[in-house]
Amino acid sequence: MKELLRQALLFDFYQELLTEKQQEICRMHLQEDWSLGEIAEAVGISRQGVSDAIKHSLRAMEKAESKLHMAEKMWNLREKIDRLETLVETGASAPVLKQQIESLREETFPEDTVSKEEVSIGGFQEDRE
Repeated sequence: MKELLRQALLFDFYQELLTEKQQEICRMHLQEDWSLGEIAEAVGISRQGVSDAIKHSLRAMEKAESKLHMAEKMWNLREKIDRLETLVETGASAPVLKQQIESLREETFPEDTVSKEEVSIGGFQEDRE
Protein backbone atom coordinates (compact mmCIF):
# COMPACT_ATOMS: atom_id res chain seq x y z
CA MET A 1 0.00 0.00 0.00
CA LYS A 2 1.46 3.37 -0.94
CA GLU A 3 2.21 5.50 2.12
CA LEU A 4 -0.12 8.43 1.35
CA LEU A 5 -2.95 6.03 0.54
CA ARG A 6 -2.27 4.18 3.80
CA GLN A 7 -2.35 7.45 5.73
CA ALA A 8 -5.64 8.45 4.09
CA LEU A 9 -7.12 5.05 4.95
CA LEU A 10 -5.98 5.41 8.55
CA PHE A 11 -7.60 8.84 8.65
CA ASP A 12 -10.87 7.39 7.33
CA PHE A 13 -10.92 4.85 10.16
CA TYR A 14 -9.45 6.76 13.07
CA GLN A 15 -10.11 10.47 12.54
CA GLU A 16 -12.57 10.52 15.44
CA LEU A 17 -9.64 9.83 17.79
CA LEU A 18 -8.11 13.19 16.83
CA THR A 19 -8.98 16.67 18.04
CA GLU A 20 -11.05 18.88 15.75
CA LYS A 21 -7.93 20.88 14.83
CA GLN A 22 -5.95 17.70 14.03
CA GLN A 23 -8.87 16.42 11.95
CA GLU A 24 -8.99 19.69 10.01
CA ILE A 25 -5.24 19.68 9.34
CA CYS A 26 -5.17 16.01 8.34
CA ARG A 27 -8.24 16.42 6.11
CA MET A 28 -6.57 19.31 4.28
CA HIS A 29 -3.30 17.38 3.93
CA LEU A 30 -4.55 13.86 3.20
CA GLN A 31 -7.84 14.39 1.41
CA GLU A 32 -7.55 17.80 -0.17
CA ASP A 33 -3.79 17.75 -0.95
CA TRP A 34 -3.02 21.14 0.56
CA SER A 35 0.63 22.07 1.08
CA LEU A 36 1.98 22.65 4.59
CA GLY A 37 2.21 26.37 3.81
CA GLU A 38 -1.42 26.54 2.65
CA ILE A 39 -2.60 24.71 5.76
CA ALA A 40 -0.48 26.92 8.03
CA GLU A 41 -1.99 30.05 6.53
CA ALA A 42 -5.55 28.69 6.71
CA VAL A 43 -5.40 27.57 10.34
CA GLY A 44 -3.10 30.33 11.61
CA ILE A 45 -0.07 28.33 12.74
CA SER A 46 3.47 27.86 11.48
CA ARG A 47 4.46 25.31 8.84
CA GLN A 48 6.41 23.53 11.58
CA GLY A 49 3.24 23.47 13.70
CA VAL A 50 1.35 21.88 10.80
CA SER A 51 4.11 19.32 10.29
CA ASP A 52 4.13 18.48 14.01
CA ALA A 53 0.34 18.17 14.09
CA ILE A 54 0.37 15.79 11.12
CA LYS A 55 3.16 13.68 12.63
CA HIS A 56 1.42 13.52 16.02
CA SER A 57 -1.91 12.64 14.37
CA LEU A 58 -0.34 9.91 12.25
CA ARG A 59 1.37 8.42 15.31
CA ALA A 60 -1.96 8.33 17.16
CA MET A 61 -3.70 6.69 14.21
CA GLU A 62 -0.84 4.19 13.72
CA LYS A 63 -1.08 3.27 17.40
CA ALA A 64 -4.80 2.58 17.04
CA GLU A 65 -4.18 0.57 13.88
CA SER A 66 -1.48 -1.51 15.59
CA LYS A 67 -4.12 -2.60 18.12
CA LEU A 68 -7.25 -2.83 15.97
CA HIS A 69 -5.96 -3.56 12.44
CA MET A 70 -9.14 -2.12 10.88
CA ALA A 71 -7.45 -0.43 7.91
CA GLU A 72 -5.37 -3.54 7.20
CA LYS A 73 -8.46 -5.76 7.32
CA MET A 74 -10.36 -3.42 5.01
CA TRP A 75 -7.46 -3.29 2.54
CA ASN A 76 -7.15 -7.09 2.52
CA LEU A 77 -10.91 -7.47 2.08
CA ARG A 78 -10.85 -5.07 -0.86
CA GLU A 79 -8.01 -7.00 -2.51
CA LYS A 80 -9.93 -10.28 -2.12
CA ILE A 81 -13.08 -8.75 -3.60
CA ASP A 82 -11.03 -7.43 -6.54
CA ARG A 83 -9.59 -10.93 -7.11
CA LEU A 84 -13.07 -12.45 -6.90
CA GLU A 85 -14.37 -9.92 -9.41
CA THR A 86 -11.51 -10.83 -11.77
CA LEU A 87 -12.37 -14.52 -11.43
CA VAL A 88 -16.01 -13.78 -12.32
CA GLU A 89 -14.98 -11.66 -15.32
CA THR A 90 -12.66 -14.39 -16.62
CA GLY A 91 -15.33 -17.07 -16.33
CA ALA A 92 -13.90 -19.06 -13.42
CA SER A 93 -15.72 -22.28 -12.60
CA ALA A 94 -18.40 -22.41 -9.92
CA PRO A 95 -16.26 -24.51 -7.52
CA VAL A 96 -13.40 -22.00 -7.75
CA LEU A 97 -15.76 -19.09 -7.12
CA LYS A 98 -17.45 -20.91 -4.24
CA GLN A 99 -14.06 -21.60 -2.62
CA GLN A 100 -13.05 -17.94 -2.94
CA ILE A 101 -16.37 -16.77 -1.49
CA GLU A 102 -16.00 -19.15 1.45
CA SER A 103 -12.47 -17.89 2.06
CA LEU A 104 -13.75 -14.31 2.02
CA ARG A 105 -16.58 -15.22 4.41
CA GLU A 106 -14.18 -16.93 6.83
CA GLU A 107 -11.88 -13.95 6.87
CA THR A 108 -14.72 -11.48 7.31
CA PHE A 109 -16.59 -13.49 9.97
CA PRO A 110 -14.18 -15.82 11.75
CA GLU A 111 -15.95 -18.73 13.43
CA ASP A 112 -14.75 -17.71 16.86
CA THR A 113 -16.43 -14.30 16.71
CA VAL A 114 -19.81 -14.55 14.96
CA SER A 115 -21.91 -17.46 13.81
CA LYS A 116 -24.53 -17.30 11.08
CA GLU A 117 -27.21 -17.92 13.72
CA GLU A 118 -26.14 -14.82 15.68
CA VAL A 119 -26.46 -12.43 12.75
CA SER A 120 -29.75 -10.92 11.69
CA ILE A 121 -30.57 -8.24 9.13
CA GLY A 122 -30.83 -5.56 11.82
CA GLY A 123 -27.81 -6.60 13.86
CA PHE A 124 -27.17 -9.22 16.47
CA GLN A 125 -30.01 -11.32 17.83
CA GLU A 126 -30.32 -11.79 21.56
CA ASP A 127 -28.56 -14.84 22.95
CA ARG A 128 -31.35 -17.04 24.28
CA GLU A 129 -29.26 -19.80 25.85
